[in-house]
Amino acid sequence: MVAFCISTLSAQQLEKQFAEISIGYPILQEQLPENYKYNPLFLTTRFPFFSKNKRNFFFYIEPQLALTFPPNSQKKAFEFGTNLGIQYYFWTTTKSRWNIALGLGPHYISLETAMQHKGFLFSDNIELGYYRLLGTKLGMQLKTRFRHLSNANLQKPNLGLDNLFIMGGIFWIMD
Repeated sequence: MVAFCISTLSAQQLEKQFAEISIGYPILQEQLPENYKYNPLFLTTRFPFFSKNKRNFFFYIEPQLALTFPPNSQKKAFEFGTNLGIQYYFWTTTKSRWNIALGLGPHYISLETAMQHKGFLFSDNIELGYYRLLGTKLGMQLKTRFRHLSNANLQKPNLGLDNLFIMGGIFWIMD
């Protein structure tokens, strides 16, 4: 692992756009009235589609999938959707950088609880992340993300579901 971190890299590499894949698990979960916590396993991919200012600021599209396993083994649940977001990088060095991102978008959830109706809803989130290059084109990232799901009062109940995720994954520089 140390050998990967000791790579030579020009500062221009981190100014390029990159795609990523992440997996996350909530460190804070919503306690549901059904007497269990909503703790989805969360998978995302992120692709930039427009950038400004030496690529420190860009818009992205992020397909998402989450699986959860309520205590009743017959009630496997999932959610999927896509977020559109804005990401900004700061404190950039030649091998690492921090980011803050905001995203929102349409989702579908198969789980119905006393707090949230199943079906169409929206996901909005904010994250803080750390990115570290391990080579010339591949790196790892670690993030925290707060996410809120609700359906904008299109159906009742609509109290929403909240999670705070810890996420990790890889990214690759796009040429």
